[in-house]
Amino acid sequence: MKLATNPLPDFATMTRAINIAVVDDHGIIRAIFKSITEDAPDLKLTWTAADLGSARRQLVTAQPNLLIVDVSLPDGDGFELISEVIQTWPETRVLMISMHDDKDYARRARELGACGYMVKSTSPKELLGVLQRVCDGEEHFDSL
Repeated sequence: MKLATNPLPDFATMTRAINIAVVDDHGIIRAIFKSITEDAPDLKLTWTAADLGSARRQLVTAQPNLLIVDVSLPDGDGFELISEVIQTWPETRVLMISMHDDKDYARRARELGACGYMVKSTSPKELLGVLQRVCDGEEHFDSL
């Protein structure tokens, strides 16, 4: 796993809210993102979804600044959603997450237009830094 080399952001001095949505079939992962966003005053968890169908319905009514999507979902894979989001809401950045530290997955996410690929073993502290950097326009690809 590639470790972040940039200093972590100071969320207390941020001036803009970052609306985040999470698509992951594991409740524990959705709960982790909820906890992280509650502890960072300028991060707002807009919604979560456990599958592609629910995510698609939620996207129609509320597009986040950053969509975090798992590779493996019960009704398909997150790669499908990356393509759809990039084409329909190009201002929404997409960060793919997975338990797989896999170059092919990271490469495919990048080719589809994602701004990053991150493994789920990332620490919460590093995750905060990655979220800020990708929302600031940078890319972050573990495994590449």
